[in-house]
Amino acid sequence: MTIVSRRNGTVLEWGIHLILVMALAAFLYVKFFRPMPAPIDPVPGERMIELVELTEQEYERTLVLALAPSCPYCLVSRPFYKDLITQRNKGEHKIQVVAVVDTNASVTLQKDVLHDGGVYPDTVMVLSFQDAHIIGVPTLVALNEEAVIENVWIGRLDEQRELDVLAALGLDTAFSINGTQ
Repeated sequence: MTIVSRRNGTVLEWGIHLILVMALAAFLYVKFFRPMPAPIDPVPGERMIELVELTEQEYERTLVLALAPSCPYCLVSRPFYKDLITQRNKGEHKIQVVAVVDTNASVTLQKDVLHDGGVYPDTVMVLSFQDAHIIGVPTLVALNEEAVIENVWIGRLDEQRELDVLAALGLDTAFSINGTQ
């Protein structure tokens, strides 16, 4: 005795095919046809409204370090951040360094990760990366005193790009990275 008759088997087979075709159609729609907003990086010349209050202090510039505690590129970039803050502290530079984490990350954990690498920014705070158009970490954003974006650097920086950051901030670039001449 057969549990599924030939007729019921054909109906079941067609039902499975129909489900597979519908699943494929849904996948293709989501993958290729559904409009997705294009990711937008912070754009020089635009104002970073989320940080206006920070830039209204006595600083001429603010350097925002967008980081994530679990980001491997953020970890290997800590020596540069440490050198950058050291260079800033050597002169009469009115630049504040603000580390920001996304709304789903821990400020306490990010502070611990930075401090373990000898990096002591002026502030560590939460910022919605989506609202600030930050699509990846690490991202460095230089703001003027009115929170207008002057420069943006995305990803792990090679030595030349690190020197570009120092030069853009008006910091001493006579020293190469990691304090050697």
